[in-house]
Formats: sequence, structure tokens, C-alpha cells
Amino acid sequence: MTTQAPSSNWLHTLTRPLISPRQFDFWARELGSIAAWQRVYARVTHRHQESANTLTLTLNTNRNLAPVLPGQHITVSAEINGRRISRCYSQSVPSQKKGQICITVRREPQGLMSNWLHDHATTGTVVELSQGFGDLGQRAITGSTQTGAHEIYLAAGSGITAIASLIIARAQQTPPMTGALLYWEKSEDRFCFTNHLNEVMQLHPDFRIHRICTGKLNAIDLQSPARGRISEDLLSHLTPDLDNAEVFACGGYGFIDTARSLIAPRSAMFHAEAFTPPEKHVSTPHGQATSNSSAQGKRVALTLRKSGRQLDISTEDNLLDALEAEGITAAHGCRSGICNTCSCQQLSGNSNNTVTGLDQSGHQHVRLCVSRATGAIELDL
Repeated sequence: MTTQAPSSNWLHTLTRPLISPRQFDFWARELGSIAAWQRVYARVTHRHQESANTLTLTLNTNRNLAPVLPGQHITVSAEINGRRISRCYSQSVPSQKKGQICITVRREPQGLMSNWLHDHATTGTVVELSQGFGDLGQRAITGSTQTGAHEIYLAAGSGITAIASLIIARAQQTPPMTGALLYWEKSEDRFCFTNHLNEVMQLHPDFRIHRICTGKLNAIDLQSPARGRISEDLLSHLTPDLDNAEVFACGGYGFIDTARSLIAPRSAMFHAEAFTPPEKHVSTPHGQATSNSSAQGKRVALTLRKSGRQLDISTEDNLLDALEAEGITAAHGCRSGICNTCSCQQLSGNSNNTVTGLDQSGHQHVRLCVSRATGAIELDL
């Protein structure tokens, strides 16, 4: 779900005959303003170190940003080393102020945007934002508060950003929360939003929070002795009320895939988003998925209608990676099939959506980052 921006205001109507939107945006930026015709610009107003490698940025936005739901994402864009770079981040702590949004960014070793935000996004820095997108927040709003079910939240690593946003917003609603959050990190110095989540437990005594380390556990008190990766035994031990609960999960694709298989026998109410794409796999003659290590993809022709180019690509590569390997830049954001930024018309041929598992034949829109060609294919690029 993508939220629509507010409609044009009276200033647009008054100035449209005198200045173009591009000129308006240019001169606003030259004068140091974040005002824009339709684009969303935001200025960093505060930095807060959440954990050893995680930073929360508070951003004041112009009036073009529509409300962003808890659990939704935005795309952040900035010019880094002469290139426009865009990356997807979840709204973190829901702001109580209009025109303000918080994002929480984990520093990744090879993360161009994450390192730039940590090192260079100081007070006053301006970035561009997309409108909010993602269905997890919408499902949460219309979910457990109406069904009255126990609420189980599962978060792994950076997945806590979207999940914490959902929990903090939900804690301000009625009825009271019952259930638990299970939150996995490699080490205790990486846990985020500790004060916010502890406040939720104080407000809702029947809601429990379990912080779980997958690596070595040090001596500090984590309010939970649990260790280990997600498993049936761990879920049974920490969530005895899982049966028929409303479950919300966010993490890497492998975590979500495992969680889905463990939850399915116990609850039909499972909602999840993965922030990494599926592992590469190809289909065997029997239609079963096989990992890269055990099978090789075939080569097929990819035709680009607008440029007239024809590429030879592998069915192992998603279409976005295949294009970039040939030096072709396509619009993209999350690279996980969530934001729809890379959506493109497939004019002919066949592809497969690696998230849903569905085949995509003939003329339809496909998301390049999570679609792989299964035969010769033509795109409107």
C-alpha cells in the first residue's frame, strides 16, 4: 500500500502560470528551504545512538509527505559521491509531531547509504523521501485490535524497526495487549528501543518481551535467558499462547520463511515482510526449488523494447541484478519486492515472482528485484 501525497495547495494554483515545478524546487533548495512542488524533502533535526551500530534520525519534512503508518517504509535518497543513491528504511518510533518522522539505520559494512547516514547526516542535512509504503502496518491496524486475539511479534535484526513501530503504536490503543515480542539479535549490544519496549510492558502487564541472542551472551541482564535461532521448541517455550494468535513478523527472508513454516500449523493469521530478497534458486523439471549450489540456471534472451538492446541473462539472476550487471540502471528502492519502485511492464515472455512463487506470463507489471526470467522475455525499458 502506498499512501497518496496531499493534494496541491493554493500556492500551486497561484504560481503555476509563473513557474514550473522543476524551477520551484530548484529555487527553494537554492534558498535553503525544503519546500517543494510535490517532492518530499526532509531535514535532519536530531541524532540518537540506539545501539552499538544503530542510529535513529529524526527528520522534519515538508508538507508533501502524507501520513506514514506504523510498520510502513519510506525510501531515502541522497547524492553520495556524485551518484543518487536510494535505500528503503522503516519508520521507527512513531512521532507525535506533525511533519516529523523517525528512521533507524543499522550500519552495514558495505552499506553505501547506511555508512553515509551514520557519518555525514548531521543536523541540517537534507534528504529526499518517498511516500510511505508497505502492507504490514495496514494489516496490524485492522488486525488484532478487532479480533481480540493474542498478538505475537517476531523480529530479527533490523526487522525490529518496523515491529517496534507497530508495538509502540498499538500500545496506545485498546483493548490491552496480550501476547509477546520475540526479538533476535547476534549480541546484546545490538538490541534497540529498550526503553520504549520496557514502557510497553509496564503499560500492558500481559504482554511479554523476550530478547534472544543468537551469538555469545555476555553478563548483562537482558530480562530473558533465551538463546538460539528461531525453532519450534523456542516458540513453544516462549509463546504457549501462539495457537490462533495474530502474528506479525519482520526480518531477513530466511527468518521469515522459517517463521512461516513454524507458525502455519498453529495459526492462520500470519503477516510478514522480509527486508532481504529470497536466496537464488532455479526450478527442476519437477517444479521443485533448488539452491544455487546444486543446480545451474539456463541462459535466456532479455529484450529491452525502448532501447532496442538484447541481453543474454541467467534464470538464476533476478531481473534487476541482470540489468545492473550489463551497466543498465533501473529505478529501485528496497530490492525486496516491497516498495514497487522497480515495477516494470513485462511485454511478453515468462518470469517467476520469487516471493510469491507465482508465474508471470505475458503482458503484466513485474517487480524487477524479485522476478526471474524463466524463458525469453521482453521488458518495456
